[in-house]
Amino acid sequence: MSKLELTNYELPEKFKGINSHNLYLYVKSYMAGLRANTARVKNRSEVSGGGKKPKAQKGSGGARWGSKRFWWS
Repeated sequence: MSKLELTNYELPEKFKGINSHNLYLYVKSYMAGLRANTARVKNRSEVSGGGKKPKAQKGSGGARWGSKRFWWS
């Protein structure tokens, strides 16, 4: 169906009392459920770098070092 066909589609009589925005939200939710859902994030074991600080926060006389994971910190 093209977009033109969708905008001119006549709903059955049983849908006439439903708020158009609520119907839109329902259709949007239904269509989202049909997608593949392949997105994911890495867990702690899959990212590079450790959780330990490379040197002590205080006492070294230099700037604070945050983590091996981020080169700028």
